[in-house]
Amino acid sequence: MQERRNDGKRYSLLSVYPVCLTNGLTDGTNARTQSRLIRCLNESIAAVRQESRQSAIPAGNPDNYPERKQEIRTACRNAHKPENGNLKTLNFKNMDTKKKPLFIDFSTQKGGVGKSTFTTLVASTMHYRLGYNVAVFDADFPQHSLMKMKARDLAMVMENEALKKLAYKQFTTINKKAYPIMQHKADSVLDAAHEFVNTSPVPPDVLFFDLPGTVNTPGILKALAGMHHIFTPITADRVVMESTLIFTQLLQDVIMKKGETSIQSINLFWNQVDGRESTPLYEVYNQLIEQLGLSLMQSQIKNSTRFRKESEADSKTVFRSTVMPPDERLMKACQLDLFISEFLNIIQL
Repeated sequence: MQERRNDGKRYSLLSVYPVCLTNGLTDGTNARTQSRLIRCLNESIAAVRQESRQSAIPAGNPDNYPERKQEIRTACRNAHKPENGNLKTLNFKNMDTKKKPLFIDFSTQKGGVGKSTFTTLVASTMHYRLGYNVAVFDADFPQHSLMKMKARDLAMVMENEALKKLAYKQFTTINKKAYPIMQHKADSVLDAAHEFVNTSPVPPDVLFFDLPGTVNTPGILKALAGMHHIFTPITADRVVMESTLIFTQLLQDVIMKKGETSIQSINLFWNQVDGRESTPLYEVYNQLIEQLGLSLMQSQIKNSTRFRKESEADSKTVFRSTVMPPDERLMKACQLDLFISEFLNIIQL
């Protein structure tokens, strides 16, 4: 299938993948599979739109039916059930410091879906609230957004008296420093990570990687193959779904099955879930993901402007920050707390 770009040129969706991925497609088998995938996706969307016009089912949140919502909440909460219903009381820390750290990446082939945001949210929750030792490698060249975010976060805390008090209380309570964010390029980030693990005075439990969002970046496939777990945010957008499903299937079928890799799991999850989206549309996407043999998390992140905002000058709470964990009330509002529980259940620290 082809799309028209703004410059008028036409290109194949498969053409964005490097030779090392497409070499295995010379017999046309996988190429035909990808073509059928895109055709199926488009036909499914068209069918849902037609059905929505004829159906009496109201559009709405994909989990707005009581049975589905209760199933999701029960499964996620039972995975790591808190003693007092408070995430702060959880103790997920594995005391075996000899255990090798996990390498985790939030990966997507489409910008603006939440790659860097989730790296920050999960890293801050684990490091500042759950007692893990975390480090982050920012290899998203050339923007290196996490490095810049940390500089802004530190400046904001110093300028905001309420946040300054929160930060002081936090760091005196947990008795450890902010997690380090280190800048590298994709082709050298794995070597840098192993060097950090071997030399760090505090053994890390988890290393998060913010990698570039394009497979044309030198070293990106090697870096992805070195991850233990990959989490991929998706939204109910045709372009996002096409690029994500094609790349994830190739990653699973080519890198995981035919090459040396550390990957234990690849997990898709719904982000920016909007109540105005059609429920049948999500159901069709879910069925397609299942047919492709891909893993989809049960928890879903509700759409919130908080994901696109950092702390402001007069803020009294924090959501997306590299120096403090997200406010628990805001986490519950977008169901990030359920996501964290399921995330921890998957990685099995």
